[in-house]
Amino acid sequence: MEIDFFRSEDYNALADLTKRSFALSAYTVDRHLPRPLYGQVFFQTVVTRALRENSNACLVARKKDVPLGYIIYGVDLDLSKKFGATLATIILFCVDAAYRRQGVGRSLLARAISLLKSRGVDLLTVGTDCNNLPALTLYQQAGFITRLTWGAWRLYPAFASANGSAREGKPEYRCTPWAGEENALELCRQIERPLSYFRDSRLSLRGLVHLRKLLAANLRKDIADQTTRALIASGTGFWGERPLGLLAYEEEGAIEKFYNLETLEKRVYRVSDVIIARNARGQGIAGQLVHNFCAQALPGAFFIEAWAAMDDWAAMNVLAKNHFRPAHIAVVLHLWL
Repeated sequence: MEIDFFRSEDYNALADLTKRSFALSAYTVDRHLPRPLYGQVFFQTVVTRALRENSNACLVARKKDVPLGYIIYGVDLDLSKKFGATLATIILFCVDAAYRRQGVGRSLLARAISLLKSRGVDLLTVGTDCNNLPALTLYQQAGFITRLTWGAWRLYPAFASANGSAREGKPEYRCTPWAGEENALELCRQIERPLSYFRDSRLSLRGLVHLRKLLAANLRKDIADQTTRALIASGTGFWGERPLGLLAYEEEGAIEKFYNLETLEKRVYRVSDVIIARNARGQGIAGQLVHNFCAQALPGAFFIEAWAAMDDWAAMNVLAKNHFRPAHIAVVLHLWL
């Protein structure tokens, strides 16, 4: 077996390998989906994009020029500058089922770690399914430590109709689509996402502050450019009407095409952020935002997805009350080199 960098002639072989190798994923284990996707979604939405990025690299293990597995990793140069530490991520790691437990994955991982060390990388991260015990064992034996467990929660039309409305009575807050209000975008500064970097005490506090500012600036720009859409919850008080909460969501067109085989009749949405002003938390605003968005979007949606850290009880409570169900649980691990 030899390990070398990706060659253009590997492309079709890696496509076939990916499509048949991923039995554990958010698009395979969910029995409510009309058909399992296995590695199709990974290759068409992750691998093809990753191979085009100059900051990424792909190592391929071969036997007589036949690919047995591959590992794609990349260095986040912009984020590294803000942290003052070089950060890298394993984007996708795949070994042919016929060659597992033969040292292929171990050799690929060891080579990637060695190359990253030689480039001065300080921290390597990777995410995997929480039930993928061979992968978790491999990472843990290499010294990786779990930093975050998160869940992909989904809402299907059948879930809501079977359980009735999640809210009763008159709504307390006015929820409307964002219409250019600059003061509403100030809520982006309080962004909170289930990212493993926020769980690693070895990362500098200054770097984490920079990361939060970067996430906030990107979300603000995406909403202003309308690549991400937002629903705003407003309340009234002594100073008049003011924004109290923001729900940001996107349409997942890359996923829709796998389930709408003839025409894109239904949509797939992902709720990326629910941000509540710090002085207005605990008043049911998040639940009302999620309820109002789902009431509007669900009739024309195949499903709605949201991510939550599995120790964020407030977020999971809001999702559960609105009939979301966990469809997939994954872990993110860190290795300091």
